Amino acid sequence: MHLEPANIIYFILRNSMLFILFYWGNKINKNTNSKQYWQYIFVPILTFTLNEGLRWGRGIDYNSYYYTFKNIAEHGFNTDNEVGFSLIIQILNALGFNFQALVILMSFTLIFSAIFLLKHYKEAVMFSLPLFATYTLLAENLMRWYFAFSFFIIGLYYLIQKKNNLFLLFCCIGVSIHYASIIYIPFFYLVSKIKKIPIKPIYACFLFIFIYIFFSPKMMGQFSDLLQQINLGTRFLQYQENAEYWLTDEGKDLSMKLSHTDTINALFVIVLGYKIIKYYRPNLTFIYNITLIGLITAPAMAQVELLARINSVLTLFQYIILAYIFKLILVNKIKVHRFTYIFTWIILLNFIRGFITIPLTTDPNHLLYIWDANGRTVLDVDRYY
Repeated sequence: MHLEPANIIYFILRNSMLFILFYWGNKINKNTNSKQYWQYIFVPILTFTLNEGLRWGRGIDYNSYYYTFKNIAEHGFNTDNEVGFSLIIQILNALGFNFQALVILMSFTLIFSAIFLLKHYKEAVMFSLPLFATYTLLAENLMRWYFAFSFFIIGLYYLIQKKNNLFLLFCCIGVSIHYASIIYIPFFYLVSKIKKIPIKPIYACFLFIFIYIFFSPKMMGQFSDLLQQINLGTRFLQYQENAEYWLTDEGKDLSMKLSHTDTINALFVIVLGYKIIKYYRPNLTFIYNITLIGLITAPAMAQVELLARINSVLTLFQYIILAYIFKLILVNKIKVHRFTYIFTWIILLNFIRGFITIPLTTDPNHLLYIWDANGRTVLDVDRYY
């Protein structure tokens, strides 16, 4: 296997970041008072922000949003873009910052939101931080979607504290960045009212497998006419006019079947997460219920491009549930069956395997940093994507 310099540099920088997140997360596990939490968390925030914020040309959205930035900087609110997103770009432009500053800001907001929420779940930060960095790789492409959702994550911190006004405030900020994210407001609020896990893992696994086997994107075609009749404004006109393409397997190049690894991980989280919460950490019920809904529907959602975006930020919360599974079983060594203990190690080692193999086997044009630009403003996406 011939490795390009970009593969090697990405391998070193990304895995160094993951190690730093693990190392400082372990320090937080041992020093959990509020003041020390923010002292220790500064290094992980800075590391993630620089590693992700200094990326270049990764994903179609990165390259297209360069022109969006220019358009908003030149025309202000006289565009079809969301008002909050437009305002942020105008502020950056007024301060003399370029598009890369927006990428850095998005990366900072994403990691800050995760760490802010983790104040409720500091016990397993050594695992949850590197897992978060793993589960948010999709954010390199779906930049604005995850930027908006970062404010929802901050809002969840306050929803857990039953501070509904602050929850709504941060959700509204997120909606002003991406209007479609409004669907999460009633969803999270309703899930927060569920005090127990609504379904046992055996039934949840059955539903997951049933959907995995029998769902077809063609089933979504019946909703295309309905979507085209709703007035969503010019911002979403492209999706409405091509509703059948986005909702069925005509857009299969933009969606995917759930991989075997993701399938195994999902079933693992459903079963072990239930056990961990029921017997050891009931305070995780809210996060588990969000994750559970995301995982059960994932086999269907993953096959429809727009639904996959919506679902990706629900399954993202695996980073908390998995972290507690790893911490309690592998570190605290709670009493579990020997097979469970061994299989938990297999799941963890598979993540580590991905840390090694993915950077070395990915197209180097998808692993670039700003020093690889060589005078270019964006990557030629028609050539490399």
